[in-house]
Amino acid sequence: MEYEIKEGGVSQESDEEIQYLSGLENHGSSTVQRNNFAGAAADLEEDLACSVCLLLAVQPTTLVCGHTSCRVCLARWYFTSKKKECPMCRQAYHGLPMINIQLRNMIHKLYPDKARQRNREVLADEEATSLVQNYDKQLQKKNSSSEQETDIASFCAGIFIAICSFIVIYLAWYWQSSDTSLLVLKPVQTWKPKDVCQWVEELSWAAPYSSAVLDKHIDGNMLLSLETTNLESVFNMTDSMHQKAFMFAVELLREEGIKMPANLWEYKAVYPGRSLFLAFSMKDFPRTSLLYMYIYFYDDMFLPFVRITTGSGKNEPKLSLSQVRKL
Repeated sequence: MEYEIKEGGVSQESDEEIQYLSGLENHGSSTVQRNNFAGAAADLEEDLACSVCLLLAVQPTTLVCGHTSCRVCLARWYFTSKKKECPMCRQAYHGLPMINIQLRNMIHKLYPDKARQRNREVLADEEATSLVQNYDKQLQKKNSSSEQETDIASFCAGIFIAICSFIVIYLAWYWQSSDTSLLVLKPVQTWKPKDVCQWVEELSWAAPYSSAVLDKHIDGNMLLSLETTNLESVFNMTDSMHQKAFMFAVELLREEGIKMPANLWEYKAVYPGRSLFLAFSMKDFPRTSLLYMYIYFYDDMFLPFVRITTGSGKNEPKLSLSQVRKL
Protein backbone atom coordinates (compact mmCIF):
# COMPACT_ATOMS: atom_id res chain seq x y z
CA MET A 1 0.00 0.00 0.00
CA GLU A 2 1.19 3.51 -0.72
CA TYR A 3 0.19 6.64 1.13
CA GLU A 4 -0.04 10.25 -0.01
CA ILE A 5 0.10 13.21 2.37
CA LYS A 6 -2.63 15.76 1.69
CA GLU A 7 -3.84 18.85 3.56
CA GLY A 8 -6.47 16.99 5.49
CA GLY A 9 -4.25 14.03 6.32
CA VAL A 10 -2.91 10.85 4.78
CA SER A 11 -4.89 9.19 1.95
CA GLN A 12 -4.46 5.60 0.81
CA GLU A 13 -4.25 4.52 -2.91
CA SER A 14 -5.51 1.14 -3.99
CA ASP A 15 -3.47 -1.45 -5.91
CA GLU A 16 -5.89 -1.19 -8.83
CA GLU A 17 -5.08 2.47 -9.36
CA ILE A 18 -1.32 1.78 -9.33
CA GLN A 19 -1.62 -1.00 -11.89
CA TYR A 20 -3.77 1.21 -14.10
CA LEU A 21 -1.21 4.02 -14.04
CA SER A 22 1.71 1.68 -14.78
CA GLY A 23 -0.22 0.19 -17.72
CA LEU A 24 -0.67 3.62 -19.19
CA GLU A 25 3.08 4.25 -18.94
CA ASN A 26 3.97 0.92 -20.63
CA HIS A 27 1.47 1.53 -23.40
CA GLY A 28 2.95 4.95 -24.11
CA SER A 29 6.54 3.65 -24.23
CA SER A 30 5.60 0.76 -26.57
CA THR A 31 3.82 3.20 -28.88
CA VAL A 32 6.96 5.37 -29.04
CA GLN A 33 9.09 2.32 -29.80
CA ARG A 34 6.76 1.23 -32.61
CA ASN A 35 6.85 4.72 -34.09
CA ASN A 36 10.65 4.78 -33.95
CA PHE A 37 10.86 1.36 -35.58
CA ALA A 38 8.48 2.41 -38.34
CA GLY A 39 10.56 5.52 -39.03
CA ALA A 40 13.77 3.51 -39.11
CA ALA A 41 12.20 0.97 -41.45
CA ALA A 42 11.08 3.75 -43.78
CA ASP A 43 14.57 5.27 -43.79
CA LEU A 44 16.11 1.85 -44.47
CA GLU A 45 13.71 1.25 -47.33
CA GLU A 46 14.81 4.55 -48.86
CA ASP A 47 18.45 3.48 -48.57
CA LEU A 48 17.66 0.18 -50.28
CA ALA A 49 15.72 1.87 -53.07
CA CYS A 50 16.97 2.27 -56.63
CA SER A 51 18.70 5.59 -57.26
CA VAL A 52 16.89 5.92 -60.62
CA CYS A 53 13.28 4.76 -60.13
CA LEU A 54 13.29 5.36 -56.32
CA LEU A 55 11.51 2.02 -55.76
CA LEU A 56 12.78 -1.02 -53.91
CA ALA A 57 15.76 -2.24 -55.96
CA VAL A 58 15.31 -5.38 -58.06
CA GLN A 59 18.55 -7.20 -58.83
CA PRO A 60 20.49 -4.34 -57.18
CA THR A 61 23.69 -3.56 -59.07
CA THR A 62 26.37 -1.45 -57.36
CA LEU A 63 28.82 0.44 -59.57
CA VAL A 64 32.37 1.56 -58.78
CA CYS A 65 31.10 4.99 -57.76
CA GLY A 66 28.96 3.46 -54.98
CA HIS A 67 25.52 4.15 -56.44
CA THR A 68 23.08 1.23 -56.55
CA SER A 69 20.23 0.86 -59.01
CA CYS A 70 17.99 -1.79 -60.47
CA ARG A 71 19.60 -3.79 -63.22
CA VAL A 72 16.67 -2.87 -65.47
CA CYS A 73 17.21 0.85 -64.85
CA LEU A 74 20.94 0.48 -65.47
CA ALA A 75 20.34 -1.40 -68.74
CA ARG A 76 17.76 1.16 -69.88
CA TRP A 77 20.21 3.99 -69.19
CA TYR A 78 23.00 2.18 -71.06
CA PHE A 79 20.95 1.69 -74.22
CA THR A 80 19.62 5.25 -74.03
CA SER A 81 22.93 7.07 -73.51
CA LYS A 82 25.15 4.53 -75.32
CA LYS A 83 27.70 5.03 -72.56
CA LYS A 84 28.96 2.84 -69.73
CA GLU A 85 28.49 5.36 -66.96
CA CYS A 86 26.53 5.80 -63.75
CA PRO A 87 23.04 7.31 -64.29
CA MET A 88 23.50 9.51 -61.20
CA CYS A 89 27.07 10.88 -61.22
CA ARG A 90 28.10 9.99 -64.83
CA GLN A 91 31.23 8.18 -63.65
CA ALA A 92 32.38 5.59 -66.18
CA TYR A 93 32.70 1.93 -65.29
CA HIS A 94 34.46 -0.94 -67.02
CA GLY A 95 33.50 -4.52 -67.64
CA LEU A 96 30.19 -6.11 -66.68
CA PRO A 97 28.91 -4.94 -63.27
CA MET A 98 27.62 -7.79 -61.14
CA ILE A 99 24.54 -8.00 -58.90
CA ASN A 100 25.16 -7.08 -55.26
CA ILE A 101 24.18 -10.43 -53.70
CA GLN A 102 24.40 -9.28 -50.08
CA LEU A 103 22.18 -6.29 -50.74
CA ARG A 104 19.68 -8.46 -52.63
CA ASN A 105 19.49 -10.95 -49.75
CA MET A 106 19.03 -8.14 -47.24
CA ILE A 107 16.12 -6.73 -49.25
CA HIS A 108 14.41 -10.13 -49.43
CA LYS A 109 14.80 -10.66 -45.69
CA LEU A 110 13.64 -7.21 -44.58
CA TYR A 111 10.86 -6.72 -47.15
CA PRO A 112 9.87 -10.16 -48.48
CA ASP A 113 6.41 -9.15 -49.70
CA LYS A 114 7.54 -5.98 -51.47
CA ALA A 115 10.55 -7.77 -52.95
CA ARG A 116 8.40 -10.55 -54.41
CA GLN A 117 5.97 -8.02 -55.79
CA ARG A 118 8.74 -6.00 -57.44
CA ASN A 119 10.26 -9.14 -58.96
CA ARG A 120 6.87 -10.17 -60.40
CA GLU A 121 6.45 -6.71 -61.93
CA VAL A 122 9.86 -6.86 -63.62
CA LEU A 123 9.37 -10.42 -64.87
CA ALA A 124 5.96 -9.55 -66.22
CA ASP A 125 7.47 -6.75 -68.30
CA GLU A 126 8.92 -8.42 -71.39
CA GLU A 127 10.67 -5.24 -72.50
CA ALA A 128 12.53 -4.98 -69.17
CA THR A 129 13.53 -8.64 -69.30
CA SER A 130 14.89 -8.33 -72.85
CA LEU A 131 16.75 -5.16 -71.90
CA VAL A 132 18.57 -6.94 -69.07
CA GLN A 133 19.41 -9.93 -71.27
CA ASN A 134 20.74 -7.75 -74.09
CA TYR A 135 22.68 -5.66 -71.59
CA ASP A 136 24.39 -8.72 -70.10
CA LYS A 137 25.18 -10.24 -73.50
CA GLN A 138 26.54 -7.05 -75.01
CA LEU A 139 28.79 -6.21 -72.05
CA GLN A 140 30.05 -9.79 -71.79
CA LYS A 141 30.98 -9.67 -75.47
CA LYS A 142 32.79 -6.36 -75.04
CA ASN A 143 34.58 -7.64 -71.97
CA SER A 144 35.82 -10.76 -73.78
CA SER A 145 36.88 -8.73 -76.82
CA SER A 146 38.76 -6.26 -74.63
CA GLU A 147 40.58 -9.17 -72.96
CA GLN A 148 41.53 -10.53 -76.38
CA GLU A 149 42.75 -7.10 -77.44
CA THR A 150 44.78 -6.90 -74.24
CA ASP A 151 46.34 -10.30 -74.96
CA ILE A 152 47.19 -9.27 -78.52
CA ALA A 153 48.64 -5.97 -77.33
CA SER A 154 50.73 -7.75 -74.69
CA PHE A 155 51.96 -10.24 -77.31
CA CYS A 156 52.94 -7.45 -79.71
CA ALA A 157 54.60 -5.51 -76.89
CA GLY A 158 56.61 -8.59 -75.95
CA ILE A 159 57.78 -9.07 -79.54
CA PHE A 160 58.68 -5.38 -79.81
CA ILE A 161 60.70 -5.48 -76.58
CA ALA A 162 62.49 -8.64 -77.73
CA ILE A 163 63.38 -7.07 -81.09
CA CYS A 164 64.60 -3.87 -79.43
CA SER A 165 66.70 -5.86 -76.96
CA PHE A 166 68.26 -7.85 -79.80
CA ILE A 167 69.06 -4.67 -81.74
CA VAL A 168 70.65 -3.03 -78.69
CA ILE A 169 72.75 -6.13 -77.94
CA TYR A 170 73.80 -6.43 -81.58
CA LEU A 171 74.77 -2.75 -81.80
CA ALA A 172 76.77 -3.02 -78.58
CA TRP A 173 78.55 -6.13 -79.89
CA TYR A 174 79.17 -4.53 -83.27
CA TRP A 175 80.47 -1.36 -81.64
CA GLN A 176 82.93 -3.25 -79.48
CA SER A 177 84.02 -5.70 -82.16
CA SER A 178 84.46 -2.98 -84.77
CA ASP A 179 86.71 -0.99 -82.44
CA THR A 180 89.11 -3.89 -81.91
CA SER A 181 90.52 -3.47 -85.42
CA LEU A 182 91.44 0.18 -84.84
CA LEU A 183 95.13 0.93 -84.51
CA VAL A 184 94.54 3.42 -81.70
CA LEU A 185 93.61 0.50 -79.41
CA LYS A 186 96.74 -1.54 -80.20
CA PRO A 187 100.21 -0.83 -78.79
CA VAL A 188 102.72 -0.21 -81.54
CA GLN A 189 104.87 -3.14 -80.39
CA THR A 190 102.02 -5.55 -81.22
CA TRP A 191 101.45 -4.22 -84.73
CA LYS A 192 101.69 -6.70 -87.57
CA PRO A 193 102.84 -5.81 -91.09
CA LYS A 194 99.26 -5.22 -92.22
CA ASP A 195 98.78 -2.78 -89.30
CA VAL A 196 101.95 -0.91 -90.26
CA CYS A 197 100.76 -0.84 -93.86
CA GLN A 198 97.43 0.62 -92.74
CA TRP A 199 99.21 3.26 -90.67
CA VAL A 200 101.40 4.26 -93.64
CA GLU A 201 98.36 4.51 -95.92
CA GLU A 202 96.59 6.76 -93.40
CA LEU A 203 99.44 9.26 -93.79
CA SER A 204 98.03 9.84 -97.32
CA TRP A 205 101.23 11.32 -98.73
CA ALA A 206 103.12 8.12 -97.73
CA ALA A 207 100.66 5.72 -99.40
CA PRO A 208 103.08 4.85 -102.25
CA TYR A 209 105.48 3.40 -99.67
CA SER A 210 102.93 1.00 -98.14
CA SER A 211 103.74 -1.83 -100.54
CA ALA A 212 107.29 -1.98 -99.19
CA VAL A 213 105.93 -2.69 -95.71
CA LEU A 214 104.26 -5.91 -96.81
CA ASP A 215 107.16 -6.93 -99.04
CA LYS A 216 109.74 -6.65 -96.24
CA HIS A 217 107.37 -7.72 -93.40
CA ILE A 218 107.91 -4.64 -91.26
CA ASP A 219 106.10 -4.99 -87.95
CA GLY A 220 105.68 -2.54 -85.09
CA ASN A 221 109.04 -3.16 -83.43
CA MET A 222 110.89 -2.73 -86.71
CA LEU A 223 108.95 0.47 -87.38
CA LEU A 224 110.01 1.95 -84.04
CA SER A 225 113.66 1.05 -84.67
CA LEU A 226 113.83 2.84 -88.02
CA GLU A 227 116.26 5.72 -88.50
CA THR A 228 116.56 8.34 -91.22
CA THR A 229 119.43 6.46 -92.81
CA ASN A 230 117.31 3.33 -93.18
CA LEU A 231 114.39 4.91 -94.98
CA GLU A 232 115.98 4.94 -98.40
CA SER A 233 116.98 1.29 -98.27
CA VAL A 234 113.74 0.06 -96.69
CA PHE A 235 111.09 2.21 -98.40
CA ASN A 236 113.11 3.58 -101.29
CA MET A 237 112.29 7.02 -99.86
CA THR A 238 114.62 9.56 -101.46
CA ASP A 239 112.67 12.76 -100.85
CA SER A 240 114.18 14.54 -97.83
CA MET A 241 110.87 16.20 -96.93
CA HIS A 242 109.15 12.81 -96.89
CA GLN A 243 111.93 11.40 -94.75
CA LYS A 244 111.56 14.20 -92.18
CA ALA A 245 107.77 13.90 -92.10
CA PHE A 246 107.95 10.10 -91.79
CA MET A 247 110.46 10.21 -88.95
CA PHE A 248 108.35 12.86 -87.22
CA ALA A 249 105.38 10.48 -87.33
CA VAL A 250 107.53 7.61 -86.05
CA GLU A 251 108.79 9.82 -83.22
CA LEU A 252 105.21 10.47 -82.15
CA LEU A 253 104.62 6.71 -82.01
CA ARG A 254 107.68 6.29 -79.82
CA GLU A 255 106.56 9.00 -77.41
CA GLU A 256 102.93 7.88 -77.07
CA GLY A 257 103.35 4.13 -77.56
CA ILE A 258 100.11 4.08 -79.56
CA LYS A 259 98.70 5.79 -82.61
CA MET A 260 96.93 9.02 -81.75
CA PRO A 261 93.33 9.43 -83.03
CA ALA A 262 93.16 10.89 -86.50
CA ASN A 263 89.36 11.05 -86.90
CA LEU A 264 86.25 11.20 -84.76
CA TRP A 265 85.64 7.45 -84.94
CA GLU A 266 89.08 6.71 -83.50
CA TYR A 267 88.64 9.47 -80.95
CA LYS A 268 85.37 7.87 -79.84
CA ALA A 269 87.11 4.51 -79.39
CA VAL A 270 89.90 6.00 -77.24
CA TYR A 271 87.81 8.54 -75.30
CA PRO A 272 84.17 7.35 -75.11
CA GLY A 273 83.37 9.69 -72.20
CA ARG A 274 84.71 12.74 -73.96
CA SER A 275 82.83 11.74 -77.11
CA LEU A 276 79.54 11.70 -75.21
CA PHE A 277 80.48 15.06 -73.71
CA LEU A 278 81.05 16.52 -77.17
CA ALA A 279 77.88 14.97 -78.56
CA PHE A 280 75.55 16.46 -75.95
CA SER A 281 77.32 19.53 -74.59
CA MET A 282 78.18 21.03 -77.97
CA LYS A 283 74.54 20.82 -78.96
CA ASP A 284 73.11 22.66 -75.96
CA PHE A 285 76.09 24.67 -74.60
CA PRO A 286 78.59 25.21 -77.44
CA ARG A 287 80.36 28.28 -76.01
CA THR A 288 80.71 26.82 -72.54
CA SER A 289 81.97 23.54 -73.98
CA LEU A 290 84.60 25.28 -76.11
CA LEU A 291 85.76 27.27 -73.09
CA TYR A 292 85.96 24.09 -71.02
CA MET A 293 88.01 22.32 -73.70
CA TYR A 294 90.25 25.36 -74.12
CA ILE A 295 91.06 25.48 -70.39
CA TYR A 296 91.35 21.78 -69.49
CA PHE A 297 91.94 19.86 -72.75
CA TYR A 298 93.69 22.30 -75.01
CA ASP A 299 96.03 19.85 -76.75
CA ASP A 300 93.85 16.75 -76.54
CA MET A 301 90.46 18.13 -77.51
CA PHE A 302 90.40 21.80 -78.38
CA LEU A 303 93.03 21.90 -81.14
CA PRO A 304 91.91 18.67 -82.85
CA PHE A 305 88.29 19.76 -82.65
CA VAL A 306 89.01 23.15 -84.19
CA ARG A 307 91.22 21.57 -86.82
CA ILE A 308 88.57 19.06 -87.89
CA THR A 309 85.54 21.34 -87.73
CA THR A 310 87.04 24.39 -89.43
CA GLY A 311 88.85 22.43 -92.15
CA SER A 312 91.80 23.57 -94.19
CA GLY A 313 92.56 24.10 -97.85
CA LYS A 314 94.54 21.59 -99.84
CA ASN A 315 97.28 24.12 -100.57
CA GLU A 316 97.49 25.28 -96.96
CA PRO A 317 100.77 24.16 -95.32
CA LYS A 318 100.46 21.71 -92.44
CA LEU A 319 101.83 22.70 -89.05
CA SER A 320 104.24 20.54 -87.09
CA LEU A 321 103.55 19.48 -83.51
CA SER A 322 105.96 22.09 -82.10
CA GLN A 323 104.29 24.81 -84.15
CA VAL A 324 100.88 23.72 -82.98
CA ARG A 325 101.97 23.86 -79.35
CA LYS A 326 103.27 27.41 -79.85
CA LEU A 327 99.87 28.63 -81.06
